[in-house]
Order: sequence, then structure tokens, then C-alpha cells
Amino acid sequence: MGCYATYIMYLRLFFDKLINFMAKLFAILTFCFLLLASQETLAQIRTISNPCEIYGVVYVQTVQSRANFLVYIEEDEYLANLRVFKETNKLLANQSGIWYFSDNEGFADFSIFFVTERSKADFIIYYTNSEFFAGCVK
Repeated sequence: MGCYATYIMYLRLFFDKLINFMAKLFAILTFCFLLLASQETLAQIRTISNPCEIYGVVYVQTVQSRANFLVYIEEDEYLANLRVFKETNKLLANQSGIWYFSDNEGFADFSIFFVTERSKADFIIYYTNSEFFAGCVK
């Protein structure tokens, strides 16, 4: 009976360690999956080749690597890819080039980082004073 009890004790210890190991492995795999899923989402956002498709709520990042797009501000509207109108109501930011700038990253549709060199930008914008001129520069 003593040998049997010892065997059961070691078996129980083995299964406890196995369950503990599997719980840690599951947590690590879940974390990796979520990390990869967020990277795929970021890659999908950055693959928008036409800046005319970008509108909505914008958050300005302070860290370049966290931004969805790198943007350069142009002073001449004809050298820009997109004319942007800064909307004051986020519900009206529903057309090309009409952006509402949010202070909260969680509410943003996408995030941008302003670069100082044109060559590093994903696209170039020009701020317009009229929402009727917002959109693509043809």
C-alpha cells in the first residue's frame, strides 16, 4: 500500500507540473497570436496605396514606429497628394481628405506621424481652409 501511495503522489505531482506548464505555454501562445494579429492589422492599414481612401478620426503619434502612416506637410497644394481639411466634428469626417484630429488614440481610425523629409513620407498633405477642396490632388 505504501508503494501504491508513493506512485499516486508522484503521478499527481507530474500532472500538476504538466498542467502548470501547459497553462504557461497557452499564455505564451495566446500572447504571440495577439501580437501577430496586431501586426497583420497594422500591415493591412499601411498597405493602402491611395491616400485618397484615408479619412476619419486621426491621432498624431509622437513615436514614428507606432504610426500607421508617415506624413509630410507641403506648403504648395499642387505638390501634395491629398488636401486635408481639419474637421471640428468627428461625425462629419466621412469623406476623402476630411480629418478629425483626436487626442485619444483609442478612438482614432488611423494614426500618423509627421516627418520633416518628403522622401520618408508615405504621402504628402496640404491643409486647406475649405472642406469643399478637401480630397485628392489630381
